Amino acid sequence: MSWKGMRCCDCNELGKMENPYAVLGVREDAPMPVIEAAYKQLSKEYHPDSGSGNTEKFKEVQEAYKKLQQRNSEVEADSGGIESGVTADDAEWDGFDVGGDTFGGMPTEESSGEGTSDHVEVDGKYIDATLTGVERRDISDLISGRKIKELDSTEKVVISFDLYNKSGQRLKWNSADMDVIDSDGYTYQSGLDIFLKESELGPRWSSNVVELESGTRAKFVTVMDEVPADAEVTRIVHTLSVHEPGKVSGWVKEKERYVFDIESWSPLPDGLN
Repeated sequence: MSWKGMRCCDCNELGKMENPYAVLGVREDAPMPVIEAAYKQLSKEYHPDSGSGNTEKFKEVQEAYKKLQQRNSEVEADSGGIESGVTADDAEWDGFDVGGDTFGGMPTEESSGEGTSDHVEVDGKYIDATLTGVERRDISDLISGRKIKELDSTEKVVISFDLYNKSGQRLKWNSADMDVIDSDGYTYQSGLDIFLKESELGPRWSSNVVELESGTRAKFVTVMDEVPADAEVTRIVHTLSVHEPGKVSGWVKEKERYVFDIESWSPLPDGLN
């Protein structure tokens, strides 16, 4: 169906729950591919089996999607079943082109810094971020015994940051938005299924995903489990998605790339401080 044919949500028609568009973090004129993409991402994020799962929010997302599927079927029937030709796999939740109409395109700024493997500062538009460590270490003391059995090796690349949100809104720093580039030009992404035990990290540390209120700080750590043993990390890139004020998911209004160039390696202390 054409997204232009969709009518705005009437909360009474869709049930007594919170506006389902708001639950999924999409606009009320969002086409189904955007809704489906948002649903998939939030279901993964809030799934009870994930390290940062939230059963209540997971159920809310499921219910909201069911309501909007029902609404879409009714509108599609009214419009004669016209299809847009765009699938959820084609759609990018934070902006894509539908039939010539740019839906949610956003500008991207870039902030960068260079230094050693234990100190690279990037003063961004929204966040002041300092790379405080890139090291290959044994993570067996930081993960569950069940997870250890699933890994081919417990020697992984661990990356840590100090973060300060200097913007006027809540922001999310997510390892899913991070790329590691080695000296041969190969790119690697984080292992989202490796959740570190925050009780073992020490005070103030967050693993994989952290939400920062305006004016707050955080110590962040993540595992890049796909980086080969012989790879030398020379650049780390994190893409921050800036959503509508008060939201950390859904519609993206702007992006900022944080580029950490590592000129030289230096010995790192054991553990996280």
